[in-house]
Amino acid sequence: MRNEDLLQLSTFIIATVVSLNSVGSDVVRYFALLVVFGFLARHCLAPIFPGTRIRALLRKLEETEEALGLPLYAALKDRHPHFVLQVELDLIAAKLLASHLQSDLLHAKRVPWKRYLPFLRGISLKAARCQLEVKELQIAIVLALESERQRRYNETIRDKRAVISSLVPLQGALVFEM
Repeated sequence: MRNEDLLQLSTFIIATVVSLNSVGSDVVRYFALLVVFGFLARHCLAPIFPGTRIRALLRKLEETEEALGLPLYAALKDRHPHFVLQVELDLIAAKLLASHLQSDLLHAKRVPWKRYLPFLRGISLKAARCQLEVKELQIAIVLALESERQRRYNETIRDKRAVISSLVPLQGALVFEM
């Protein structure tokens, strides 16, 4: 839950409770509290709903694909082809699982009521697990990219030092005349 959402929610609850003191009827007061409680429960539970988790998984997959489009990643293909192929395989497998989860969520409407909640829970847990795997994949990609970036920096430093050492004459031989 974001801080802005939490602030709005707490402000809404406080305003509702304060306004309920002026309401005379207990029925209206309890109904208003029930509505506030329902809103609060929905807001707190929304992150664990299967649809929400699948959307978060799809966003993670898009972020990961963006990292694969970086020019530095292309350099990894030449230096570490096995790693690149494994990353691409893992990413495709995660996309396939996300597609299956979306299909399962659409089929959930046909599931009998007694199996409905466990079915949704299973989808939600699979989506959360897949999201963690994609996050680990992102970390592996970023570490590989940073390693490649550091290798390039070291190579550039070594080349610059070689150029500098070839340009600088022996110590003491450099004399400036005015």
